[in-house]
Amino acid sequence: MKLTLETQQIEMRSSFSEVHTRIDNLANQLDLHRKETAMNFRQVDLRFDKLEARFEILEAKVDKLPSELANILSPFFRNVEIMLENHEKRICALEQ
Repeated sequence: MKLTLETQQIEMRSSFSEVHTRIDNLANQLDLHRKETAMNFRQVDLRFDKLEARFEILEAKVDKLPSELANILSPFFRNVEIMLENHEKRICALEQ
């Protein structure tokens, strides 16, 4: 009887040891997964920060665009206005 109790104790200890080993492995895997997930989220955050910086640069360029366009087109419009005034003067001169 004592022999069977000792063998049962040995089996139970080995079973508990195996269960503890599995639990430790699962805990390590879970911790590794948590760390990898946190790292992935940090990388995603960095990507969003880069995108946000790019959008801010684009918004600044778009905000400047109307004034730059006006500066580029204003000489052309002045030239067209001068040509129209000259045309009106010529028409008035011909009518007189």
